[in-house]
Amino acid sequence: MEFLMSMLAPADRLGEGAPAEVVAAVGEFGMRLAAEGRLRDGRQLRDAGFRVEPGEESGRIVDGPFAEAKELIGGYFVVECDSADEARELALRNPHRRIGPVVVQPVLPHGA
Repeated sequence: MEFLMSMLAPADRLGEGAPAEVVAAVGEFGMRLAAEGRLRDGRQLRDAGFRVEPGEESGRIVDGPFAEAKELIGGYFVVECDSADEARELALRNPHRRIGPVVVQPVLPHGA
């Protein structure tokens, strides 16, 4: 079963504001996941982006970063685990927890 592990933090703790030791530790964590055969995907995200607002036929676009956001997703891993308990254990080992929460959600298989 695949799980999405999103790494959130205040905007000033991501990108240039991220502590170098945490960035390095998360990278090493990702390499360990890959060596164990658990890592399906993982990327660091930039802090700017856009969103499409609901309700308007033409789809109003709002550029980021978003002032009202208290936290941004700084990156993610998609990991293979046998159970939700195993995914919880991996999230507890994620060094990103030093600067922000790690949110874990099961990923539905294609076509589900």
